[in-house]
Amino acid sequence: MVNEYELSVKYLKGNFNYKNFCKELDLLVDLRSKDEELWRLAPEITRYIVYHSLFNKLFKFNIIQEVGNETKDDIEWENNQNKIDSDYFDKKNLKLRKWMFNKLCKGTLFEEINSNFKLIYQFPMSTYESLIFSKFNKRYYHFSFLPSYDDSFTKVITDVASCIHRVSNYFDKKLSKKEFFDKILEDHRRDGKLIKGRDDHFFEDINNEDINYWHLLSYDNFDEDYWDRQGEEERLKMKKKGLIK
Repeated sequence: MVNEYELSVKYLKGNFNYKNFCKELDLLVDLRSKDEELWRLAPEITRYIVYHSLFNKLFKFNIIQEVGNETKDDIEWENNQNKIDSDYFDKKNLKLRKWMFNKLCKGTLFEEINSNFKLIYQFPMSTYESLIFSKFNKRYYHFSFLPSYDDSFTKVITDVASCIHRVSNYFDKKLSKKEFFDKILEDHRRDGKLIKGRDDHFFEDINNEDINYWHLLSYDNFDEDYWDRQGEEERLKMKKKGLIK
């Protein structure tokens, strides 16, 4: 690890090791296929940006290891992780974390830090879903970003330290917008069936509820139709009340 550093936008832009970062993303996607619970416990992706701006080695932070098999690199990482995380979460670095939050909402965080990355698609829904291209390894990464809210659930906490930000998958060829959205729907199905009339709100634009990306791109991709189960009479009642279209 470098002896002196500062957690600032300028420092990250000047020291970010994007090649090791991309290798880290590959390892995280592989981890998900082997142990999704451990993958969910991994730090948010913004912290990996910090880690790979301070270390020039690939430490494989989330590889499953047996106790006693640590290498010198593993020990170096363990000795420094607490300090790095303490600095990252300190209120003095709130400005950096807010900057990251705003760029994530726009989908431009990665390309702002390094020109290796390019935003291909972003769907700003309850969870922001983005497809980001990495030029050096010609790989497309799927990121999911879920902001947090205050106790009233009305105000977004504009701090990445309070958010969930993960790499979900990668692809070695460019997907169409519909193909990418179908991958998002596949992820949604990990928690159960995809049901029309019940799950629609998950896919509304976060800034404009009249835009629903599921309706626009892939509404024929579903498992059940909630309104079929409720019956046509109930559907007409809900339509008159303006609750459905």
